[in-house]
Amino acid sequence: MLLFLLLVWPVWAQTPRPPEQPIPIEASLKQDGFQITVKAEKNRFELGQPVRLVYRIQGPEEAQFTFPEAEKFDIKPFEVRDAAAVRLTGSQGQRTWEFRVKAAAYETGNLHLPEATLSFKLKSDGASQELKLPGLDFQIDRVPAGKNDKPDEIRDAHALSLHGIPLLVALAALLGALLVALLCWWLVRWLRRPRKVATAPELPPYPWALKQLDELAARRPDQLGQWEAFYDQLSHVLRFYLAWRFKVPLLEQTTSETLRNLTLPDASHRQFKELLECADLVKFARSFPGQEKSDQHLDWARQLVQSNAPPELSGTLEEVSTKK
Repeated sequence: MLLFLLLVWPVWAQTPRPPEQPIPIEASLKQDGFQITVKAEKNRFELGQPVRLVYRIQGPEEAQFTFPEAEKFDIKPFEVRDAAAVRLTGSQGQRTWEFRVKAAAYETGNLHLPEATLSFKLKSDGASQELKLPGLDFQIDRVPAGKNDKPDEIRDAHALSLHGIPLLVALAALLGALLVALLCWWLVRWLRRPRKVATAPELPPYPWALKQLDELAARRPDQLGQWEAFYDQLSHVLRFYLAWRFKVPLLEQTTSETLRNLTLPDASHRQFKELLECADLVKFARSFPGQEKSDQHLDWARQLVQSNAPPELSGTLEEVSTKK
């Protein structure tokens, strides 16, 4: 069976496949005499790329809508950047409104734009009512590496095209990969063999977190242009320490899940939120915050660790540093 797969797979891999193209999408619904439609120019976007949505509402001319400001229009997991409402001309007792929204997503995969609501009143009764807005489904892709990117900044590797590669070369490459995999498996087994030499115990989480931040402050990879390495370690130290401190599995959660499940004081929550969101932008959207901001984030990380010290270490920080 393995030999059959080795022979068939290269031929199958060379079969040309048409690339999947993005397509315009829309959804609509009817409610209490209103026709509501939402449209987007395509169904696939890159991480952090603006998604332009147009909500079109057709209904009685006497309706008076309250369109929310951008920061108050909640369509998570999409983050609204801008929003504007337009009232179009009407006739025969009907009118059309448009609510234009620019949003972005910072999570990859199949994301659903949730149904939202708008408040409106009818002049006839003056009672406030809610109008449901339809949702859409999007595919959010990772940002591909550009031509001028540095080698250590490349996020994704494109699949190797086998077009024009001789069959024997492909088979030899597959057999070589199989041998390498077997060698790696044997090497891992050998490295995990029982040993008599005992390793030194690791530090407890609190001094470990402070030690990691001290080492990061000494190395400062952000000053060498290694932004992703800096924010990877900074966010990992905070996630690991706060997960241990509050018994929440933060290492397995996204940024939005982490902020929802972890309860911190308002000031600490704002600092932790800005730090994690900045780390996501550096990792996924190639956004570099600048030296002043990274200095501030390093100070915030130390404050978050020290302000959430274990109860048994509630004494002075000098005593804790002496124990280290």
